[in-house]
Amino acid sequence: MRHLTVVYTINDEKAFEEEQQRISNLCSPSQGKPFAITAWSLDHEINRTMLIQEALENHDWETAEQLISADGVGKYGNVEEFISANP
Repeated sequence: MRHLTVVYTINDEKAFEEEQQRISNLCSPSQGKPFAITAWSLDHEINRTMLIQEALENHDWETAEQLISADGVGKYGNVEEFISANP
């Protein structure tokens, strides 16, 4: 078993609606299937992981905790930007 992570950059919400519905329709348990979409997010989870890692490397446990459940992390380039926007 292996996993594939894909990040869509959505510049036009309206144009993405059909694709978002297609993704949603493909979600299912993977048991007994050769492949399945088993999870998806409306945020940039790769960026979230990078920001959490940066916070942990700085021993900033509070910010790491905040990042775990924050919305819209895809718009932050680093932890400092996140902290400035979320005092």
